[in-house]
Amino acid sequence: GPVLVTSSSERSEDSIMASVGSKEGGRKRKQNEEQSHDSGAPVPSSVAQRPDHSGAETNVDDEEDPTEEELARMSRTERKRHREKKRRSDVNKGFDELSSLLLEIDPTLRERALKAKGKESNKAGADGTSSSSVASTSGGADAGGNPWMNRVELIATTVDVMRRLFEDNIALKREIEEGGRHGGYPHSYPPPQEHPPPSYHPEVSDPSEQHVMMAVPYL
Repeated sequence: GPVLVTSSSERSEDSIMASVGSKEGGRKRKQNEEQSHDSGAPVPSSVAQRPDHSGAETNVDDEEDPTEEELARMSRTERKRHREKKRRSDVNKGFDELSSLLLEIDPTLRERALKAKGKESNKAGADGTSSSSVASTSGGADAGGNPWMNRVELIATTVDVMRRLFEDNIALKREIEEGGRHGGYPHSYPPPQEHPPPSYHPEVSDPSEQHVMMAVPYL
């Protein structure tokens, strides 16, 4: 039969095309493997057992279920998300308790909070929405749901109130010590009465009055 004779240039072109095709196929397989690894999908056995160009082998099971490493990674993500959610909840709760305590201590803050609450209620009534939705959309939830103060202002106010209470306690302690040395009492504490006022007694202590009262029945 006829014999097909190919030149050396044609053979070299065929070998070059074959090498280029193998490189392209290897690149595509590597991209598919990376995408499967990022998405968490199992890698086929043909790809899993293929040696890597760096000399390391990817040991992935050919089953459809995710591997233990993937399960551990997913559980860590879930635990991290749960811890972050709990941390935010604890922070909001702490700011709410701190805000309530400041309102009990400082009457000026109570008035400010009442005014802010009234403004929010009026705004909610004018817009036809609830006050809670207005507070959440106006940025008031930054202080744990308090529209009258954000967290930065709350911390600064707490420092100011604590400093004022500390100074008041020092002044009161000094006043008590000075009053004790001089035998007196500070103006905030009235001195006790040494002799209580005499109480009313129905008995008559004057003898003349007793005589008159006794002589009345004989008249």
